[in-house]
Amino acid sequence: MQLNPCVESELPTVAPAAHSVTGLSMNWDFIPDNVPWWRPCEVIKRIVFDSQLQPDYEVITAVTAKPDWVIYFIFAPSGVLTKAHVFSLSRLRDSGVALCVIVATSDRSNMPQELSAYADALYWKALNGFDFSAYRLGLSEISQKSEHANVLVMNDSVLGPFTGTRAMIETAKWDLTGFTASSELENHIQSYAFVLKDFTRRKMLALTPVLFPVISLNNMRHVVRTQETRFARVAARHMSVGAHWYGKVEISGNPSLYKPMELVAAGFPFLKRSLFGVNSHLHSRDALHAFLASQGHPW
Repeated sequence: MQLNPCVESELPTVAPAAHSVTGLSMNWDFIPDNVPWWRPCEVIKRIVFDSQLQPDYEVITAVTAKPDWVIYFIFAPSGVLTKAHVFSLSRLRDSGVALCVIVATSDRSNMPQELSAYADALYWKALNGFDFSAYRLGLSEISQKSEHANVLVMNDSVLGPFTGTRAMIETAKWDLTGFTASSELENHIQSYAFVLKDFTRRKMLALTPVLFPVISLNNMRHVVRTQETRFARVAARHMSVGAHWYGKVEISGNPSLYKPMELVAAGFPFLKRSLFGVNSHLHSRDALHAFLASQGHPW
C-alpha cells in the first residue's frame, strides 16, 4: 500500500498486543537485572577519565508550552540534510505535534537554514556528546518551559517514522516507554527513540544520573555502556518503565537489527539506518528497499 508521507490520518498506529513478533515479548514491563559490582565502578571511571564538558549550544527558537512535543536530534557535521532527514522532518511536522529539532554541526554558521520551516523549537549544538547530550538539552528545556508535556524523543539513527506520531505518544503505556528493549549487557530500553509521559522537572532531576548536566561522553561504546544501558534502570526508581517489544539477546539478538521486517509488519515505526550501512549484511537489501518504497521513502 502506498502511503502519503505527509498525511497523519493515513498512518497506522503502533500495533496492539495481538501483533506479536516471534522471539520477542510484547508489552514488557521493565525488570532490572542484578548488575555486577564492576558496573558502578565502570561508570565512575568513565565520568572521571573519559568525559568532557557538555557541548556548546545556542537557542535559535525556544520551546514554549505545548501538551505534546517531539524531540528530533540530527547529526549533520557538514550542515547538509539528507533526504532521510527531510522525510522524517516532514512526517514529524505534519503530525500536528510540536517539533523541537536539535542539530549538531561543526559550527553554528553552517546550520541548515531550511530547518526553520519544520521546527517549532530549534537548537544548535556542537558535535561532541552524542545523542544523550542532545536529549539532555531538549528534555531540560521542555521540563522548564513546557512542564507536564508528553515527549517523543528520537534520533537520526532511525529512518521514519512510518506510523502516526500522535499514536506513538497515545499508545505509550508507561511513564518511560521504549519501542524495543534488550537484555544485552543488562535489561534496557534502546535509546534511538522513546516516549516520556507527563514530563516534569522532578522526572528530569531523576534522570540526571544518565542525562549528565555538566559533562558528556564522546566515545560511542562508553555512551552505550554508561548511559543507554543504565537509562531504564535509573528511570525505574522514580517512574514506570517498559517497552512495546523485548528480546533476550541469546534468542533474538538486537531486536531492531535482527528482526526489522517482522517488527515493521507488527507496527514498529522505524528502520535502523545502519541496516543500509555497517549492518547491511544482516538482511536482504531488496526487502528493505521494497518496504521503504511502499512508504514513499526516498532512501
